[in-house]
Amino acid sequence: MENLEDASNHVERTKFQRSSCSSLIGLTCAFLNALFLATSSLIVKFLEESSPYQIQFACLSMQFIVLIPLMAYKNESIITSNWTTNCLLLIRGALGVPAYLCFLYGIKFLPLGDAVAISFCFVTLVGIFAWICLKGEKKSNKIVMFVMF
Repeated sequence: MENLEDASNHVERTKFQRSSCSSLIGLTCAFLNALFLATSSLIVKFLEESSPYQIQFACLSMQFIVLIPLMAYKNESIITSNWTTNCLLLIRGALGVPAYLCFLYGIKFLPLGDAVAISFCFVTLVGIFAWICLKGEKKSNKIVMFVMF
């Protein structure tokens, strides 16, 4: 009986260690994401003579330079076997490029803080779209939070 309790305690400790380690990795990645986005937005503001198309091209080029070796290392293919997933990925890419270009134009013509604050209102729209499209819970506190932010 003691062995069963020891095994149970070991499993619980392992789950806690994994979850705390996963949380730490997640928080670190989220912090680095915020730091990188803030730095890249500041750099875009300094590139006044460059067009947003040049900046977008440089960004996409760097993504390919970094992602292709990683995908080759992990044996991941560029195209999935699911047709619906491929269509959704293409639509996401088709919407992402003009969204980033609009963000770059916003930084070019507005003060940096205003452009970033306005562009990050997308978080509220994501919540509303998820609520509508994914049939999320309809709680009044969520509606109030969407309206506030």
